[in-house]
Amino acid sequence: MRKVGSWFFVISSLLSFQVLGGETWRANIVDQLLLKEGVVVYELKGAGQEFYVDLGRQTGVQVGDVIAVLEPSIELFHPVTKKKVQQSGEVKAILGITRVMEELSKVVILEGEGVVVGDPVQRFSGIPARLWDKTSLNDDLYQFLRRKLPDLEWKGVISSQKFDLDNAGMTFVRDMKGLKVFYGEDWEVRTFNNPLSVSASEALAPTQLAIPRAVQNQRTSFKYISELPGQVRQADYLDYQGKRWLVSESQEKLTLSVIEQGGVRVVDTLDVPFGNESLALHWWHPDPTQQPLLAMSTWDGEEVDGMLFRLEQNGLVPVKLNLPYIFGSFDLDGDGRNETLLGQLFDKESFYGRYIRKITLSGASLTEVDVPINLPYGFSVLGSVIADLDGDQLLEIAQIRDRNLVIYDTSGDELYVHPRSVGSGLSSLSYEVIPGRELSPVVRVYLDDGPLVVRLEENDIPMIAVSEAKYSEFSAFGIENSARESRLSLIRFENGRFKSSTLTDFIENPLLLLTDHFEHLLVIASVSKQRNASNSQIMKVKRR
Repeated sequence: MRKVGSWFFVISSLLSFQVLGGETWRANIVDQLLLKEGVVVYELKGAGQEFYVDLGRQTGVQVGDVIAVLEPSIELFHPVTKKKVQQSGEVKAILGITRVMEELSKVVILEGEGVVVGDPVQRFSGIPARLWDKTSLNDDLYQFLRRKLPDLEWKGVISSQKFDLDNAGMTFVRDMKGLKVFYGEDWEVRTFNNPLSVSASEALAPTQLAIPRAVQNQRTSFKYISELPGQVRQADYLDYQGKRWLVSESQEKLTLSVIEQGGVRVVDTLDVPFGNESLALHWWHPDPTQQPLLAMSTWDGEEVDGMLFRLEQNGLVPVKLNLPYIFGSFDLDGDGRNETLLGQLFDKESFYGRYIRKITLSGASLTEVDVPINLPYGFSVLGSVIADLDGDQLLEIAQIRDRNLVIYDTSGDELYVHPRSVGSGLSSLSYEVIPGRELSPVVRVYLDDGPLVVRLEENDIPMIAVSEAKYSEFSAFGIENSARESRLSLIRFENGRFKSSTLTDFIENPLLLLTDHFEHLLVIASVSKQRNASNSQIMKVKRR
């Protein structure tokens, strides 16, 4: 009897989940595809095909969304009442969003011409739309979409198994896994996975709870070591002369510490020079016979300002300031020492410029030389690691940019794209492209550190560890963009391909990866913006 009762509970719970999930799924589709209105505010010079519109992250738009550019409105008069009726202009072009910032989005022309600054735009409006239903459910999904999204020009339902997407406007392709939305043949707009397709075990899986300071329990692998003052946004770790050095930044102050058996001993604290804002911290150790250096990227309010400090026993000593580089340090020979420093010039319109050079230091003189390896298009010195990740004796590049993790080979071919958002979400920069100009494009850059290279054994192919984050994009009170929870995951190369696996449960704290130390990873669990706490914590995580 108990067994039958258990199965009754499982089946009843799954059915309840499916009914609720189906309604929520439909509502989510509508919420994400509602009309949004804006204006073309800026044309990229020399491009002719790329623009900025004033629909940013705060309005809920996403990369892939399609936007109609309208002709000027037409004034019509009602033949009976004689009242003036405002009629939106005809669609003259379709734009696709390629990058989303806080208040603006970068777009490219997918179809049409004649786009100029000042043109009104509408997301998901005036575009022909069809539902291609590959299922045999025969429900009212089409009627629901047409009723809830009236700004699209609905053209009907296609039920055949073959259909040419080319020149079809927006096509909602439905199968038993969910719904995919395309514009034309190859521009993917959105994907909505259907919760009705989950298994009973997935439906009944317990929700993972946030774990504050009591992350030392047995459900996770975290073990508390010590505290650090404030909300740590950036940090880097260095093994040097038998000491474990840690540099961290909180509230525009740098703290140099040594991790010891009994906790953390602070060696030095200093303000970021010139009142600048710290963007990134990287240890650089080009010569093992000389003291290491700290390469620091900062922001002076208008552009990037690179700085170099030398590590001394009693603190950090400035070596070079006011350098025009965004800095990133790399271990190209795999010996655990970041011997290579790359400097990337700042670009006003995209932050990361295309000019990248290897930096060498001789005495007080800096020299630029060519980068010793090929770098993929769009490479950024922040958020990247370079290592042999698949055991082929060639270097690969794992890069985090705009919360996405991609692994490339040095010819630029994608080897792996991580399916979930990554990064701590702690450090970002927003600035106006043309300061003081009304409706200037605003660039927002996420400044997460790169993945952490991990080796289980000396001769093993290294893995990479990343911090995954859950971001709350929608809420009852409008658009949000903060990391709500974080966990650690590993990506390793097995059986000819890269695979990911989770290492910890989700906790409330944003997580910064520091180093692979013996059988543990060292991480910083920073203060969460959602919690009333004053200090961050250094943790160690046992590797599985």
